[in-house]
Amino acid sequence: MSERIEELEQRVLSALPKGLFIGGEWIETANTVPVENPATGQVFAEVADATPEQALQALDAASDAAPAWAATDPRDRAEILRRIFTLIEQKK
Repeated sequence: MSERIEELEQRVLSALPKGLFIGGEWIETANTVPVENPATGQVFAEVADATPEQALQALDAASDAAPAWAATDPRDRAEILRRIFTLIEQKK
């Protein structure tokens, strides 16, 4: 059973986009950081490691997007978040 779970886990992880999502674009990174299962200590994924410059780009992009998001009607924001949730659930 655990082999099947690990196989499914790897399929899901390999389907995820790689890199950083900054300002509406996927940005490739040179380095990754291992992610460990805290229960086992086993590495189960690698995620993008942002440089300090990329981290600043992400902060700037988030800051630029904040006024438009804040001005969006709360019902519309809720619908957007529901759609995101649905897409995430479909990827499981």
